Amino acid sequence: MVIGEKIGPEDRFSGEKLSLVLTVWKWTDFSEMVERMKKMHKLFSKDISERYQSCNEAIIAFHFLDQYLKDSKSESDYFVQKSERKILSRKKSIFGFSFAILILILIIFFVFVQVKDFMEQKGYAIFESGSDSFMILPNIDSSFSFSSEININTKLSLHSGYFGSNLSGLIIGDSSLVLSFNEKENSWTQRKLISSSNLNDLCVSKNGDIFIVGDNSSLITGNINNNLKSISIVNDNHSFYSIDFFDQKTGVIVGNNGFILRSVDGGKVWERVYANNSSTLFDCKFLNNGRAFAVGMKGTILESNNLGETWKSIEVETDKYFKSISFYNNEIGLIVGGGGTILRTNDGGNDWHKLESVSNNALNKVRIIHKYLSVIVGNLGTVLTSKDQGETWKIVEPKYFNNWNDILVKANNRIYLIGDNGAYVELIEGEI
Repeated sequence: MVIGEKIGPEDRFSGEKLSLVLTVWKWTDFSEMVERMKKMHKLFSKDISERYQSCNEAIIAFHFLDQYLKDSKSESDYFVQKSERKILSRKKSIFGFSFAILILILIIFFVFVQVKDFMEQKGYAIFESGSDSFMILPNIDSSFSFSSEININTKLSLHSGYFGSNLSGLIIGDSSLVLSFNEKENSWTQRKLISSSNLNDLCVSKNGDIFIVGDNSSLITGNINNNLKSISIVNDNHSFYSIDFFDQKTGVIVGNNGFILRSVDGGKVWERVYANNSSTLFDCKFLNNGRAFAVGMKGTILESNNLGETWKSIEVETDKYFKSISFYNNEIGLIVGGGGTILRTNDGGNDWHKLESVSNNALNKVRIIHKYLSVIVGNLGTVLTSKDQGETWKIVEPKYFNNWNDILVKANNRIYLIGDNGAYVELIEGEI
């Protein structure tokens, strides 16, 4: 920066272009600009005769210009215009703020209407007083509650369980976990197995034999009070997810990639059955009339009308996976699976129609316990109940947020839930 000390030729930097921008000038109106430019032109004119002839002459001119600006400041149209602009800007700000508040109110109203419709569609009730809604509460089943979590001395995930008519019981899970229930001591004890595969399902045949299936083509047999042993039934490696028996002789196993095995000699020999299906199957169930169903990935439903000897597909309008199937009788049945999917049939499985679920969580198990109670369990503590054989459902308000995997029922109709990380609780009808 160069500081000028004098005006005109007496200053050695006078008239020199020292930077791209030398000075920024401001004028209040056009006449002022002309007057000022005349004086600047006179100062720096190339024609010597047109320049100021002395410093005093230039100083007088600048003083005159300075006084002119001071005298015209209060009367200048520029300042009046500036004041009008402030008023106009203030009005615009008020209008803009009011418009933004209006838009915000409209957005809140729109979101409220959408959420209200969504909650009603998903099984929520809108409680109203007169014509005004004052509270939104979930459509819960307050007739059920949970016990405190029962410690069974494991943190392994529990996949399937069973209570016998004599109140004996079994629970199976990850890492070949097998727990036996001791009614006298009201406790669970672990049974030793050589295998370390995850166990996925168990079934008790009509004559009391136990069959347990799991990963790595695991099949374990025995009696509820005797030792369990593993048997090899296939040469290659498969994950078996479900097993069911129609009677003492005929049973079916289903697993990954559409794998199906069938036995007609009480589980001693198993033969593969081909069903023109490559989707993983998670559950299978026999009806009392000999009809069988299997469900699995990509909306797969298979049916057999000859005790599992041959199978054919049933088409449904969904690609959600199905995890579990249960029947009340030869007519009424339920299927549950991913995304809160619930299907129901009342004609023995010929037609399945989708129900409006009250949860979007994955559903892992369904069980029709008796005519007036059906239960579904799933991920994130989901427990649903129905008292009309699955036509309508309510949520049991969660106390735990485990992933529930199975529903166990004792002979005295006491209901227990098992799930991941060793979770084990009783589902109690009525408030605790």
